Amino acid sequence: MNHHEESKAFELLKEKFDRHEKILVQAYHSLKIKEKELIRLNQELQAREIELYEINEELRVTNEELQTANEEIKAHNDNLDDLVKMRSERIEEQLSLFHKYTHINSHEVRAPLARLLGLLNLLEYDNDKTEAISLIGKLKESAKELDDVVRNMNRLLEKGAFPKVSD
Repeated sequence: MNHHEESKAFELLKEKFDRHEKILVQAYHSLKIKEKELIRLNQELQAREIELYEINEELRVTNEELQTANEEIKAHNDNLDDLVKMRSERIEEQLSLFHKYTHINSHEVRAPLARLLGLLNLLEYDNDKTEAISLIGKLKESAKELDDVVRNMNRLLEKGAFPKVSD
């Protein structure tokens, strides 16, 4: 090969080298741009990961608080069920005692009281002294009967057998 051919071959090689160098420089710049983008994206991902971790931690704490509150509500509801049951039983007992009280009041108290009132009316209109003495004896009997009923009711009340006003 002569010098001219060598020079031409060298020139072709140099052009090829320059093109490859240009391509490599462009590729290098492109890679640098992509590397910067990847770094930015990686930083963004790390920031989001931290944000997600913080959110996850908040959710964990909130979940624990909700579980604690749920347990407290369940315990409160169980307690309320027991309380309602106890109060219902107490109300039923008081209602039963109230029925006894109203029976005593309507039958045992009312009968002697009605007799007393009737005998007093008779005394008011009757002028016969013998009849009045007889009526006074019956008044005493009815008054004693009424007194016995009232004393019996008082004993029951003192024993706590009748409901007292409460709550």
